[in-house]
Amino acid sequence: MSKLYRIKPLEKKNIEYFVDVYSKDKDGNIRGWTVTEVYRWGQGFRDFDNPISEWEIGRNGVHCDPSVGWGCELEDLCGVYFEFDDSFSDEEKQEIESRWDGVEDEEGRWGTAWLHDGDHDWLIEDEHVRVIGPVQIDIVLDEVYNSVVEENIHPEPRIINEA
Repeated sequence: MSKLYRIKPLEKKNIEYFVDVYSKDKDGNIRGWTVTEVYRWGQGFRDFDNPISEWEIGRNGVHCDPSVGWGCELEDLCGVYFEFDDSFSDEEKQEIESRWDGVEDEEGRWGTAWLHDGDHDWLIEDEHVRVIGPVQIDIVLDEVYNSVVEENIHPEPRIINEA
C-alpha cells in the first residue's frame, strides 16, 4: 500500500474545483472557458513523493489532482463561476452553463460527467482541486478508506535560495 497526503481546509469555503477547457477548430484557432466551483468543505490528495510546502499554502493554495486518493468528497457547493473568452455567444455560454448546472444531455450526463464523456469537442487543459490555507495535512494509505497513518503533518519549510 502506498501513502498519500490528504489535505483538508480548516476554514469553510476554502476548497475549489477548477477546470480549464478548450477546443481547437480545423484552422488551429483555440477558444476556451473555465469553471470554478467553491465548496464549504472537502479534501484533496497528493502523492507522497509530492510534499506540500509552506510557500504554496501561503501563496496560492495546495493544488491536488482529483483522480488521486479516495476522492475529493467536496461538500456543500456554495458558488459556481464561469469565465469565457470573447469568442462565445450568449447562447453558447448559456448551453455550457446549463449542462454544468444539471440539464442532462441525451445520455443523461451533466456537469463533470458531461465534460468528460459527453458528445462535444471540448478538451481539458487543467483540472484540479485547490485547498486554500490554513490546512490540515494527514498521511493516509491509498487503498484503505479513512486509514490515517499520521495526523497533522507540518508542511515542508520554505527554502530560499540565497545564491
